[in-house]
Amino acid sequence: MFGYMRRLRPVSALLLPFLLASALAAQNPDWFPKKDMLTVGVYYYPEAWPESQWARDMQNIRKLGMEYVHMGEFAWYFMEPTEGHYNFDWLEKAVSLADANGLKVILCTPSATPPIWLERAHPEILMVDAQGRTMEHGSREQADWSSPLYREYVSKIDSELAKKLATTGAFGAGRSITNSVTTAAAFPTHARLTRDFATGCVRNMEPSTV
Repeated sequence: MFGYMRRLRPVSALLLPFLLASALAAQNPDWFPKKDMLTVGVYYYPEAWPESQWARDMQNIRKLGMEYVHMGEFAWYFMEPTEGHYNFDWLEKAVSLADANGLKVILCTPSATPPIWLERAHPEILMVDAQGRTMEHGSREQADWSSPLYREYVSKIDSELAKKLATTGAFGAGRSITNSVTTAAAFPTHARLTRDFATGCVRNMEPSTV
């Protein structure tokens, strides 16, 4: 009997901290005050999934405790499938589903992925590295910010996107004006212009949208 009790002592010692923590948590419902908790979110690409799944996905994102959903940065072709013809209906629906599930939306501009029709019509917008190699379609961030023509097309799609969705109430989280500068080392001109462009945009934004 005494040997059995001696074997239980190490187990009891291990359980004691957990029992004390549980008791303290029960006494103090603010064990983790909400104001000190991190807010979390997830990237979601509605254009990559059947529309029939969007409602389920938004519900599950919320069930998992996410508060934000980030979308749009790779969807230029879906927003403008041919030059000058815009389609934001699908994006409006995705944003509305997020809002209906209590998710705040970070809406992105789609400049990271120029559409195939633009690159075929104007291959001069693509970046060329120091060895003379031109980036090809199918990647991302392959267009050169030093191209005035590329910046003109970016301004057009961004303006149309803003007209259509700027007043949507779900954008409590803000807007994203560019994707990561993944080509900074290989393309210094691109990196400098992207930095200057982003800096100018941020200076003209209200703090709540940065």
